[in-house]
Amino acid sequence: MISAENLAQVSIVLPIYNEGKYIRETLESIVNQDYRNLEVIVSDNHSSDQPSIIWEEFAQKDDRICYHRHSNNIGVLPNHIFSINKILGKYFMIASGHDKWSTNLISECVYLLEFCSSASVAYGTPSWIGEDG
Repeated sequence: MISAENLAQVSIVLPIYNEGKYIRETLESIVNQDYRNLEVIVSDNHSSDQPSIIWEEFAQKDDRICYHRHSNNIGVLPNHIFSINKILGKYFMIASGHDKWSTNLISECVYLLEFCSSASVAYGTPSWIGEDG
């Protein structure tokens, strides 16, 4: 495991709309990463399925989560831009409300970016959460 104290902060943006059905599993896979120096920026595009209840629960337990709910639907691209404009970390990742990440996804990406001089982008393939889990 890579020590968070020695490496840069990673910002994860999570622009969502009506992702309440899967969002708990997505968030658990993000906050349970072996890389701890991260922030999670959630931008709720005025969902009608009440995911804010889930986010408030997680935000109370984990101060790395920043939740924002728009007062009206601003559209997909503006919601992504809003999230990206909140980034504080050296690196950033975009998550989807249906993603399930392996516990080492962030640490492996950061390792490649920090220690492989030829790397300029690092990414993994998340699993998608569907009706059957």
